[in-house]
Amino acid sequence: MNLRARCTAACLAASMASCAGRPEERARALYHADQAGADGGTANDAETEATASEDLTAEGWRRVRAILERARPALASGRPERIEALVARWCGVEPTPQKTPDGPAYVCVPEPPLQVENRAFTFEVSPASGGLVAIVSPTITGDEAARIAASARALARRTCKRDPVAATSDTDPNSEIHRCALDDGTVLVVAKISRDLEADLWQVSLALLGAT
Repeated sequence: MNLRARCTAACLAASMASCAGRPEERARALYHADQAGADGGTANDAETEATASEDLTAEGWRRVRAILERARPALASGRPERIEALVARWCGVEPTPQKTPDGPAYVCVPEPPLQVENRAFTFEVSPASGGLVAIVSPTITGDEAARIAASARALARRTCKRDPVAATSDTDPNSEIHRCALDDGTVLVVAKISRDLEADLWQVSLALLGAT
């Protein structure tokens, strides 16, 4: 599965909870991320991310990092049964699989609940096409989304040992996507995706894509 298709899968994970009743093609097409080179952030971006790095000591972010680290061996293996087993490991109640063009996907509330910066995040898993695990925020306002996305990028920087690379979206030019490849072949993607521009509503996800 190439990077473009896999980033589409990451978008699908970020979109599942809010895409009910919409064509799956719309969710799948939300972003086809292409590498756009190193992120040329502004001084304000750097200041925001410096503050975000300090926030990573909070319990919620420590747990996010632990979940992603513990999911990596399953995703690196590429074995669907190992990836699907993560659902039983972290979901309080086993969710009903949602049908996608690539296979089943699962969305649940983690047990215990995952609180990040006073927001309850969901846990999403797809064992198909190399596998995907995502931790996804509720729909939030732009300022809050920017703050959480900055913390997520800071976490990605620590995990990847380098700055994540910016990517662009064919279908949502307002989204902000960053990704980095890890040494086990998995790929970490941080996305801030627009939900309703007029209402300034966004969603933030951290997705770990399996090795292929």
